[in-house]
Amino acid sequence: MFELVHESWFSLVVTAAGLVATLTTGRRIERPASVAAAWAVAALAGGMLGMALGQQKVDAAFRRMSELDLATRVKILSVGTREATANLLFGAGCALLLLAVGTALALIGAKTK
Repeated sequence: MFELVHESWFSLVVTAAGLVATLTTGRRIERPASVAAAWAVAALAGGMLGMALGQQKVDAAFRRMSELDLATRVKILSVGTREATANLLFGAGCALLLLAVGTALALIGAKTK
């Protein structure tokens, strides 16, 4: 889990900043869902960036290996791809969290008016 957070730091930082922006600016301008949606896109982009960088690491390791060592190549490809896609999954979870908070604040704001 620490490696996932280490590689997905951008999505984590964007999510924290997005939550702060949604809870402050979004509530002040009475558009928390819009603010959260904008930050959710950035969190998803961070997840995609993490996946792409992870796949680049897999490719670099794959190219350094001998073509005869098929078992190790398959293991590196499998584990590396799993770790790379975990970044995308983490970014999607961050985006969903932002959207949930923004939607909840929008619904609460609509009820109070």
